[in-house]
Amino acid sequence: MNEIQLIRQDFRMDGIFGILQNSQNELLAYTLEHSYLGAPKLPIGEYVCQRGLHRLKNSMVPFLTYEVLHVPNHSGILFHMGNTNTDSDGCILLGSGIIKPNSVSFALSDSKIAFNKFMLSMGAYDHFQLKVSQG
Repeated sequence: MNEIQLIRQDFRMDGIFGILQNSQNELLAYTLEHSYLGAPKLPIGEYVCQRGLHRLKNSMVPFLTYEVLHVPNHSGILFHMGNTNTDSDGCILLGSGIIKPNSVSFALSDSKIAFNKFMLSMGAYDHFQLKVSQG
């Protein structure tokens, strides 16, 4: 099974920022998770992620992505596009970089590009192992 690492690097009130890398330690994307008083919904640990069609709460259009399975006390944690803390309700947002668009908060850049690149890099994998750690 393919293994991907999510390494959290910066715990902030405007989001939890990190990197996503493959088993060869190659950067796949920068990440942003919603900060619930400095903590994410997804605990440190190892998870299986399953590819499938999913729909976000505010969208009528389903899209192909991966869901993190068997998260204690949570479901529906997905990898998807988004730039700021408010674009996620516990999901893992992907971006090409981390920017400071205003004087208050940080965000991800080029999320659509990074998400599409990630999905393309996953090829035909229906599932993968996700290892979540703190860097």
